[in-house]
Amino acid sequence: MVTGEPFESGSFRYSGLNDHHPLLYAFLNWLILSISGLCGAPLELAVGLLSFIHMVCLALSCSYCASTLYALTGSRWTVILCVLVLSFNPLVALYAVTVWKDILFGALVLALLCSTVRLLRFPERYQTRWCRIIPWSLLLAACMLMRSNGLVIALVLAIGVIALVWRSSLRQVAMVAFVCALAVFAMVKGPISWALEVESAHFAEGVSLPLQQIARTVAEDGDLSQEQEDLLQAIVPLDAMKETYDPWSANGVKFNDAFDDAFLELHKGEFLKTWFEVGLQNPGAYLRAWCDLTNCYWSVNGFTWYLNGVGYDSNGDGEKESMNLIPWLAGPSNLVSFCDRYISVFQPLFKPGFLAWFALFSLVVFVLQRRRIGLVVTLALVAYWAAYLVAAPAADFRYSFPLLLSIPLVLSLLLIPFGTLSSEDTERV
Repeated sequence: MVTGEPFESGSFRYSGLNDHHPLLYAFLNWLILSISGLCGAPLELAVGLLSFIHMVCLALSCSYCASTLYALTGSRWTVILCVLVLSFNPLVALYAVTVWKDILFGALVLALLCSTVRLLRFPERYQTRWCRIIPWSLLLAACMLMRSNGLVIALVLAIGVIALVWRSSLRQVAMVAFVCALAVFAMVKGPISWALEVESAHFAEGVSLPLQQIARTVAEDGDLSQEQEDLLQAIVPLDAMKETYDPWSANGVKFNDAFDDAFLELHKGEFLKTWFEVGLQNPGAYLRAWCDLTNCYWSVNGFTWYLNGVGYDSNGDGEKESMNLIPWLAGPSNLVSFCDRYISVFQPLFKPGFLAWFALFSLVVFVLQRRRIGLVVTLALVAYWAAYLVAAPAADFRYSFPLLLSIPLVLSLLLIPFGTLSSEDTERV
């Protein structure tokens, strides 16, 4: 799945190279696994290397965040804050070695936010040496390509930066950097995907909420006309839809073995028209379905899912295997147990709803105080959160991982005044 290649699975119905996972992420994983194979490394070692690289990328991003905070404030306490919130967080440690695109995406978002803050706080450094803006442009492009809603973050940050530097000579440099990022995004999504004959992700991936609302209506024996039933029956049998409906996730419906992706792809307009009509007939069921599916994103007490065991199902028999290089220090079960206790103690920090409201509260503070840098950063985070209110895939905490990683940066922008480091000090930092 992580290399974009087809394999036998009821929830992964593709016949060739595809972008169910972003093409950039699939390429990076394919490259690492291919190099490992050429070197004669066994598959287990190759997957371990994949996990290691995920961990290194996240560590570099967290270190860049600590460096940015010190450059902004001149206070070593901000570095200590980063260490306490990120380095000693067992969930971050476990996520760091998990082969999920969401982990690399979280690292990218944190690095992009920090790079944006540096750009706005020290514009003179980018005016004298325009090549320094290249990493910011590359991070914008990577963020767009790593997740579909990464485009939201990249657009908000880029437009915010251009607006704030509009009256300075940095405007042209920022605009060129943004245009270059958009060009890279367009090239990958267009000519490159076409040349590689990449299958687009199934339409069902983008309509999780409509599918969930229809499934809720069916599960509650709601009002459906015969014509509507016929169309929905062709997509997935209504009995199967009712049986597999899960209030917290749309996966039960869209990954049903009887789900007909080909039919849905050919009848997108009819499906959307039917979804709208059914909603008018059953507004209560639609509202309840939305509340349940998005509950964890706006409720501070909402259910969320963190981990599903340690290891990899390499044999396809459902049994996960793992290799521990430091058994004398800690085993997988010990780490997961410690993580559970840690989460129970610091519960609010591990609730997507709390993280979202914290970002929204910070945005309001920055607006009232007219603090433009903090406003741009939190506006991007709030826009990212809002995207899940209209397209929530499931109640997984990994989707809120960027919000957790950004806490030290947002807190520092809220509470700590910028330091008075000399230009020499900032260059050294």
